[in-house]
Amino acid sequence: MAGAAARRSGLYLGQKSSKKLTRYMSKWRHSPWAALLMMLFALVAAPSNWGQSTNLPSLAQIKAAAARGDAKAQTQLGASYISSGNHDEAVKWFRRAAEQGDTEAQYWLGNHLLARMSQVAKDKEAAARESREAVKWLTMGATKGHPPSQFQLGRCYEGGAGVKADKIEAYYLASKHGSMSAKTSLDRLILNFTSEEIAEGQNRADSFVVGKAPSDEPRKQAILGELTLKAIAGPEQNRVALVNNHQFGVGDEATLELNGESVKVRCLEIRERSVVLSVIGVAERYDVSLR
Repeated sequence: MAGAAARRSGLYLGQKSSKKLTRYMSKWRHSPWAALLMMLFALVAAPSNWGQSTNLPSLAQIKAAAARGDAKAQTQLGASYISSGNHDEAVKWFRRAAEQGDTEAQYWLGNHLLARMSQVAKDKEAAARESREAVKWLTMGATKGHPPSQFQLGRCYEGGAGVKADKIEAYYLASKHGSMSAKTSLDRLILNFTSEEIAEGQNRADSFVVGKAPSDEPRKQAILGELTLKAIAGPEQNRVALVNNHQFGVGDEATLELNGESVKVRCLEIRERSVVLSVIGVAERYDVSLR
C-alpha cells in the first residue's frame, strides 16, 4: 500500500524501501514518534509537479529538480534518503532546503539532528553543537507557527537540549500543538507547575504572533557557542588570551562575527585556563575554557 501511494505520487521508493517505512510505522504506531513517522510518509508520498505536463514526477525527476535548487524537491529527496537509510544524504538535502526557508525542511533537519545526538554523545562538543543547530532550525519553524516545530522545540526547552531549560516556554510551545504527545507533555508540566507558572505559560501561548520568535534564548546560545578560547600566554599580572583568533587583554573590547552577527565582546578576566567575557546584549559574564 505504501509503495502504491508512492507510485501514484511519482516518488517511487522501491518495494524494499516502501516495506521498510511501513514496518517502521507499524512498529512505532503507539509511540510519541508515530505522528512524526506519519508526517515523513506523507512528505515522501506527497503528489507534486516538477514542470511535467503529462506524467507525475518520478524520483529521478525530483532528484533533478533538487539539483536545480528547488527547495520542495530537496525536502522530498531528503525524506526519500531517510526512508532508504542514508541519513547523511538526508541531512545534506534537508539543510539545502532549510537554508532556502522551507519550513518542512527546517523541521526535519532540526528533528533529525536531535535524533542522532546519541551517536555523538561521547563527544560532548559535537553533541552540544548539533543540539544548538537543531534548536536553531526548529525555532525558525516555530516562529512561522509550524505546530510540529513548536512541539519539538518545546521538548528541547523542557529537557534543556541545545538551549537553557525553560519549562514555562515548554508549556507555551506544547500548548500550540494538538497531538496526544503534546497533551501528555502539557499535562506533565501542569502537574508540576504552580498556578502562577501555568498562568505565565498560558499568557505566552495567548500572546504568540506569527513571525516573532518564541524566545531569544536559542540565538544567544548559538552566539555563545561560537566563542573559542585558543590560547593564554604571559605572566599572571599581564596575561593575554586568544579568542576566535583575536587577542584580548583584561579590559579589551572587540567586535567578533558570531552566529552571523557582529557582536561586541569585552574581556573581564583572564585566568590560568579560562577567560571571563562580557558579550554585549547576550551575557554579562560568560566563562570560556581552553579546549
